Amino acid sequence: MEATRDQSVVLGPDIMQEIFANLPVRSYGRMSQVCKDWNRVLKESDRIWRRRFREDFVQGARGGREKLLQNCSSAFMNSSLKIHAREAYMQQLAARTVTDPLVFELEGPSGGIWDVCPVGIDMAVTCTEKGSVQSWNVQYDQLRLMNERLIVPSGAALTDIVVDESLSYAVTCGLDSNFYLIDLLQRKVVKTCDSDLTLKMARSGNLVVTSSPGPTVRIYKGLFDRDPNVELETIPLVGHTDWVRSVCVIEKRGSGTSQLNPGYGGDLALSGADDYYVALFDLESAQLLGRMSAQPSQVHSVAASFDGGIGASGNSTGTVDLWDLKSHNQVGAMEKSSENIHALSFCPDGVTLLAGSDRGLSTWDLRNLKELKRFESEITSVRFSEAGELLFVCSGRRLLCSQLDKLDF
Repeated sequence: MEATRDQSVVLGPDIMQEIFANLPVRSYGRMSQVCKDWNRVLKESDRIWRRRFREDFVQGARGGREKLLQNCSSAFMNSSLKIHAREAYMQQLAARTVTDPLVFELEGPSGGIWDVCPVGIDMAVTCTEKGSVQSWNVQYDQLRLMNERLIVPSGAALTDIVVDESLSYAVTCGLDSNFYLIDLLQRKVVKTCDSDLTLKMARSGNLVVTSSPGPTVRIYKGLFDRDPNVELETIPLVGHTDWVRSVCVIEKRGSGTSQLNPGYGGDLALSGADDYYVALFDLESAQLLGRMSAQPSQVHSVAASFDGGIGASGNSTGTVDLWDLKSHNQVGAMEKSSENIHALSFCPDGVTLLAGSDRGLSTWDLRNLKELKRFESEITSVRFSEAGELLFVCSGRRLLCSQLDKLDF
């Protein structure tokens, strides 16, 4: 049965029979449910993408189970799915497990991986010190580089990368003081925007919040707009007096964030700077909600728990401080060494914190503030997938993907 752009294909019994004919018997039950859920996702997705999904689905079926999953994941990443449809798909596939840590080491002139941004439940994009962007796919027993690396025109080192809500476009920032909007499907730069030098970014809807070698946190509107004639709108967030090293966004979900910010309706931003302070901002009003002193240490990294109630700051002296973001009081501290902590991430379980430095990655139990494990390797970025099932770690030229309880270097 052929699927063309001029022919409407329905995911009915005939196509299901063709799909299952190419699948191992042991996969039938799981894939049957995946197909049913994917069909529901199709119905919920934007109309313009439906025919494309059906084509990818049928073409994937002819290649067997692996090709089917790859094509479905590719269509999923490059779609404009509605939020609830995307979550339904994520919940269905979140049950799969990665049996062992997956490690991929870049070859050729790619340089070290500086940041990773998870996409959905089984994909990620990375940026490197040699100005390249790569897309990755996790498939049970291997971490696969999906395509050739894309190098931005200037070739400058890229410090951070974020992906938009449709999972179709990414924005990366470089040491050349430019933002690059990248089409993840076409693998090309579609827009370049001049900016101040940006070190770290975090996304809030269609907004991008940045930190830079200066005292100001900035909100950018229009970075994900493909129209080259649309000018960027910049909103400054004033709350620091020295170099802002890191920033993260606390999404308004559940009661935690509402209690933090009862008078406002938007997401929050947490930032850390060389002025020894952690600052909390309301992104809708651009107001400073509070400052927390980490003296005598400069703050080089920040993170927030999934419920938005607790913040963490990694300092130049190797200390990780914990903050109650409602009262702005310090509620704990973890000290290990004189290492600079420049990567933090809360585990979705709410009781584990990961801290990365030049010398290694530590996992901490927040219930007793004790170190659980320590891995000796230079760490530049630590991120969990959107469903919280997979952990991505950047270490030099290596990208590691693992479930937290199976983490090993």
